[in-house]
Amino acid sequence: KHWRNVGLAFNCIFLLFGSVIQLIACASNIYYINDNLDKRTWTYIFGACCATTVFIPSFHNYRIWSFLGLVMTTYTAWYLTIAAILHGQMEGVKHSGPNKMVLYFTGA
Repeated sequence: KHWRNVGLAFNCIFLLFGSVIQLIACASNIYYINDNLDKRTWTYIFGACCATTVFIPSFHNYRIWSFLGLVMTTYTAWYLTIAAILHGQMEGVKHSGPNKMVLYFTGA
C-alpha cells in the first residue's frame, strides 16, 4: 500500500508539472501569432479551456474528446504543412526564441 501511494504521488506531481509546462508552451506559441494579449493572459485562457475537461461526465465522452483532439491536431499539422509549401518563407524573416532554459519554461 505504501508503494501505491508513492506511485500515485509521483504521477500526480509529474502530471501537474507537465500540464503547467504545456500551458506555458501553448501560450508562448499563440503569443507569436497574436500579441494583442500578454503571455500570462494567454496562459489563463488556455488553462480555462483545458480545465473544462474536468467536467466531462464519463470515460466514453472522454474518448470522443480525445478522438476530436487527434483529428484537429492532424488537420492543423496538414494545414501548416500545405501553407508552408505553397507560400514558403518570406525574405528577411528573423526567428526569435528564448536563449536560456529558464526563459523557455517561464514563457518569456
